[in-house]
Amino acid sequence: MKKNQHDVSETFDVIVIGSSPLLLLEALYLERKGHRVAVVEKRDRLGGAWYTIPLWEFESVEVGCHYFEREPRAYAFLQECLGIELEPYSVKATWFNADKVSEDESFFKKITGRLTRKVLWSRLLADDVWGVIKGFDKKDPGKCLRAIRRMLVLPPYRFPAKRVRGIVDPIVQLVDSSSIEVMNNSFVEHVVVGTDGQPNRCCIDGRTYNAKRLVIGQLVYPTLQMSEGEREEVETNYAVHVLLRVAGKKRVPFGYLEIHRNDLLQRVQDNSASVIPRDPNAKPTSDLLLCCHLTKTSTEKSGMDTTEIFEHLLETGMLEDGARLLDSHVEHYPWVAPKESELPDSVTVLRTFDLGLDLGKNSDRWKSLLQQQIARSG
Repeated sequence: MKKNQHDVSETFDVIVIGSSPLLLLEALYLERKGHRVAVVEKRDRLGGAWYTIPLWEFESVEVGCHYFEREPRAYAFLQECLGIELEPYSVKATWFNADKVSEDESFFKKITGRLTRKVLWSRLLADDVWGVIKGFDKKDPGKCLRAIRRMLVLPPYRFPAKRVRGIVDPIVQLVDSSSIEVMNNSFVEHVVVGTDGQPNRCCIDGRTYNAKRLVIGQLVYPTLQMSEGEREEVETNYAVHVLLRVAGKKRVPFGYLEIHRNDLLQRVQDNSASVIPRDPNAKPTSDLLLCCHLTKTSTEKSGMDTTEIFEHLLETGMLEDGARLLDSHVEHYPWVAPKESELPDSVTVLRTFDLGLDLGKNSDRWKSLLQQQIARSG
């Protein structure tokens, strides 16, 4: 793997923008098919949003919320093709809706609303159970039946034993032993999508690279242009993840928590067990490291006081009384959703935010060629 070689030829068969695990697997697949592939990543290491940072007295801290949707083919692919050890993972769901029942609602809705708050408020239930509840709430029998089927058919949730690095590191090792050219610390300023047989043109750190084909994630950061004219102004959204360092304990155990109907939090993940201390002789930390993904309605509040989030966790009973906020760290993930219907066949858009389902979908396609790559690198 050649890193940061900006004097390479200007033309690639494929340029992959971003380096999430799915994009890297697709890059490996295309490289094994004989294409000249480049991967562009704006950070100093591969992994996309699946990355860790040095923080406080730790060498490695996860700063995002991640889990795998249950998909047997994905689990088999991770274990058999990549040799990734998986272990059971506690994924639950809850409801922290702070809205009160409106006095303008009908008597029936007032009663059901109050009963719902009393019975479901801050209860941590299996995600499938919430699927059934949401089906009843929306009067959708089909949704209820699908949720029941998931409970009966799908296996329990599983996650790499070594957490984020458990999936990223094995894939990066395969990239290292391939001919893929990696541009770390490189920013894609904009992309001119090729039409009428013209190549796609990527402006990367002030230099233009041509690509017969582009592969991007469904949530991307560069601006995609359909012509050489003036660039269209595209609103950039920001997913905000806030890492809270807390002295105290959780009231109820969980690994990953999906939160419904809440105007502040979308999900919370306990990343305490994944930290690596800088001092190998240091005692394991007893502090909680809770990563909180703010809801879409909160993304513009990226400068908010993180104590508000902590106080919300106390208010909803997620943390035991007496817990204290020690420190916090905020990460912003910019993204632009491309209009796929407007893109030509030379641009491939991959879903990258739900690794379980998307790994399962592509596992048969990737399996044989990746096994060849593993055998070659071994």
